[in-house]
Order: sequence, then structure tokens, then C-alpha cells
Amino acid sequence: MELDEEEFEEALKYIQDKNIFMTLEAMGISASSLVGMLTMLLILLLLLFAFIFVGIEAFALGGAFGAVINSVIPAAIGGCLLYTSDAADDLLCVDLGGRRIIKKK
Repeated sequence: MELDEEEFEEALKYIQDKNIFMTLEAMGISASSLVGMLTMLLILLLLLFAFIFVGIEAFALGGAFGAVINSVIPAAIGGCLLYTSDAADDLLCVDLGGRRIIKKK
């Protein structure tokens, strides 16, 4: 008994599909959870685009909203720098662009 090309392609597709579903099942992922994750990622991407476009509009138009955005950005950056500075204080040395400053105890 021999397989012709069409039967072979059908069998190969069946084995590949079965392999995919068994792998997803072993990982604990179902088809519905994949759809949910894809939907969540799509919504997150849309929110990111909306955030970028609102930011561009705030910088371009100015006004009260632009003033708030322009005052929040330096405060947020300052907070991030303060956080990294505090985290660096916990280490024995700080890397400043390739130079290391070693703290003396």
C-alpha cells in the first residue's frame, strides 16, 4: 500500500496540527486563552498609539493640557533618576559610562 502525494500532505498536516495542540496543552494554553491574550495585546497596542498621539498633540498645540504634560515629564524623569540613584547607593560601586567609582567604607 502506497501513499500518493495528496494523502501524504493530509497526513503531514494532521501530524503538525496534532503536535501544535499537544504542545499548547502541555504548556497549559488553550485556544480561548490565546484569543484572549491576542485581544489584550491588541488593546494595549491601541492604547499605546493613543497615548503617543495625545502626547504629540500636547506638544504641538500647547494650551493648558500641554502645560500639564510638559510639567509632568520632567518630574517623572526626575523621579526615575532619583530611584536609580537610590538603587546605585546600595551597591559598592557605581558605573558611570564605563568609569567605576568605588565607594570607600
